[in-house]
Amino acid sequence: MNHPRPRLLVSRCLGFDHCRYDGGIRSSLVVEKLRPFCQVQTVCPEADSGLETPRPAADLYADNTNRARMVQSTTQRDLTELVESYCDSMSTDLDIDGAVLKAKSPSCGVDSARIFQPDGSWLPGKGILPRLLSRQWPWLPLADEKALEDHHSRHHFLSNLFVVARLRQLGPTPDPVALEEFHRCHKYWLMARSPHDLKQLGRLVATGDRDVFGTYRSQLRKVVAQPSHRGRIVNALQHMAGYFSPGSHQQEKWQQRVQEFLDGLVAEEELLQMLRHWQREQPREYISMQVLLWPYPSNLISK
Repeated sequence: MNHPRPRLLVSRCLGFDHCRYDGGIRSSLVVEKLRPFCQVQTVCPEADSGLETPRPAADLYADNTNRARMVQSTTQRDLTELVESYCDSMSTDLDIDGAVLKAKSPSCGVDSARIFQPDGSWLPGKGILPRLLSRQWPWLPLADEKALEDHHSRHHFLSNLFVVARLRQLGPTPDPVALEEFHRCHKYWLMARSPHDLKQLGRLVATGDRDVFGTYRSQLRKVVAQPSHRGRIVNALQHMAGYFSPGSHQQEKWQQRVQEFLDGLVAEEELLQMLRHWQREQPREYISMQVLLWPYPSNLISK
């Protein structure tokens, strides 16, 4: 299966430049593996907004308006307007399919930045840049490098990233035939996310009207923003498994793996590997085109 090259925004300190507050740089195996398969654009909201490197560390502090302010701990300098202004201007020309940002950073942390409360405690939340990105594009796949160390989170993020990239490749007003092909290839991916949306989107495609694409794109993006659900994933995979006729031993192994997946004991990849094996043994053209079987390049699949 041919895969697009997603446009990926990455925190610059994740292997690209020594721009952390302490002048350091951090490595990320996930980012290293993604680089050959993506069009990467890097960002450091703090350095790019004019702050020197190294610089005093900053933290986020909740104020009485429920807004987190970014303040340097030692100097008490408030950086909120400076960094927010840069992020606002930078996002104006941003055209990306997703972002991998630095965990726990006050400017980049995705649900992992520490936001100190008036009583001295802290709660995890979004840094300045991901907060802005989520507000402008709620469907945009966002993750920090630490979250992507978890197999389930990584698989969900990568699947979304490549779906968004394929959607972008369709262009602003795709031919109805191209949209029908896109929908056909994403049938089981959509079933694994939202059977209800699969049916609604199918009705839009069936009209053959070029003007429905705006509605189709908006609805698909809402599906991307939804959390994954193991029961729905199993439902889609079981439908795909129905195309094959494995032996009794393989059928028993399949049902065992399904239950283990539902119990959170194995990853979705275990089931996908079995389906790929059956596809090689009993080729099915319709299954071979399904994005759910190969949601992203095989080099990115965890061994």
